[in-house]
Amino acid sequence: MSDSQNTLASQSQTRGLIPWRPGQSGNPGGRPKRKPFLEAIEKWIIEHPEDVPGAIKAAFAQSKKGSIAHLRELIDRVDGPVTQKVEHSGSVELVHEIEEARKRAEE
Repeated sequence: MSDSQNTLASQSQTRGLIPWRPGQSGNPGGRPKRKPFLEAIEKWIIEHPEDVPGAIKAAFAQSKKGSIAHLRELIDRVDGPVTQKVEHSGSVELVHEIEEARKRAEE
């Protein structure tokens, strides 16, 4: 494609577009909050209601044996792992040490 054809194609794609005003969002509601794991379970229950009692019994049987790892792994793979806040009581000396090392390296 030549430069003139690229320019014409680009002009035809942007014709009639109106830019956003400052402070205006193109998606004011933001990304929808989804729970894919829950949606998948709900879909399965609707499509296969006969499997529900057996699945519940199997899950409880595994949890009684102390095994919830399989459920946690499934949820983590579908919804992503739960984020955890980490608190510390000390100071952050490492940052200062790195900055000092960089200054020494530049000298």
